Amino acid sequence: MTFLRTDGTTLVKSFTAGAASRFTLPVNGDPAGPVPELTNESFGAIVSSTQLVLVERSLYTSAGGLLWTAGTHSAGTSLEP
Repeated sequence: MTFLRTDGTTLVKSFTAGAASRFTLPVNGDPAGPVPELTNESFGAIVSSTQLVLVERSLYTSAGGLLWTAGTHSAGTSLEP
C-alpha cells in the first residue's frame, strides 16, 4: 500500500492477505498499530496487488454509549481498466 500524506510525501508498506479471505488494516491512529507513522494524520491510500482484490473503507462510530452503533463504508475505485 502507498499512503499519500497531506504534506506530499508517501509511505509504502507491504501486507499479505490470504486467498478468499478478508484482511482488515486498522489505521486508527494507534502508535502500536500496523501503521504507527500515520498517527494523528490525514491520508489517502493506493492499494496495489498481484491478484484481483476488492477494497473498501469502513468507518465505525459509537453513539449513545453503545459500541459501533453507526458507520459508513465506500468501495475503492480502480485506477486501471
